Amino acid sequence: MIRLDDRDVRDSTLALLLSATTAGDKLADRAAQRSVEKLLGMRTSAPGRFNNLWSTWYRQNGDLEDGLPDWPTGADVLASRRVIETLLADALLTNDENAKLAARDAAQSLRALRDTQGRWTRLYVSSGEQPQPSSETIFGPASTQPSDALWRGGTFGIESVLDAADQLQQLGPAEMSAKLSESLTLQERVAATILGLTDHPYDPQDPDGIEPVGELHQRVQRLYQLLLQARREVNGLNIRKP
Repeated sequence: MIRLDDRDVRDSTLALLLSATTAGDKLADRAAQRSVEKLLGMRTSAPGRFNNLWSTWYRQNGDLEDGLPDWPTGADVLASRRVIETLLADALLTNDENAKLAARDAAQSLRALRDTQGRWTRLYVSSGEQPQPSSETIFGPASTQPSDALWRGGTFGIESVLDAADQLQQLGPAEMSAKLSESLTLQERVAATILGLTDHPYDPQDPDGIEPVGELHQRVQRLYQLLLQARREVNGLNIRKP
């Protein structure tokens, strides 16, 4: 099956796009475009505000997987964020107009789901009654089921991708890429995402790093953060006061 809420599909497609646009790899280019086209075909078509987003699990042919009792079909905001990040990379690196429009439509749908506290529920089911978040006591969560996390509220890193989708519409691929490159080039951001150094490739200031694992990873992540800081200072974006 295909799972969209983790990093695998996004990072694999980013790797293909990076190889295609920096090394001129024609096979990677065709594979990347097939991947993007498949993602476009997997958008939800539920009526109303759940439209143009993505669910969590799909079969290999792109059909929704609706046979998992703990994972109902619906609009998964984390999965949708990962796909939007993929579409933004395709639009910025290859000037793909379909990817640009799909990212715009998905961002609009995510905004419609945001509550008055600026948060989202992880999953909005496409049919039936929406489950309510489980209550939590001083002893911890009421449920230990993995799917319990689907009904908890959060931001899920969505704000940065909404801002990026807005910038793409307002500036266009060339100008947005130039703006991002004030700290790191688009290719460097994509590479850092693939390597697990960041999970927010379009944050113009300082993308959040993932939890470091092991001493080597900590050193590499620190070097990445220093590179970001140096690039910002060179461009006058973050001059330290004495």
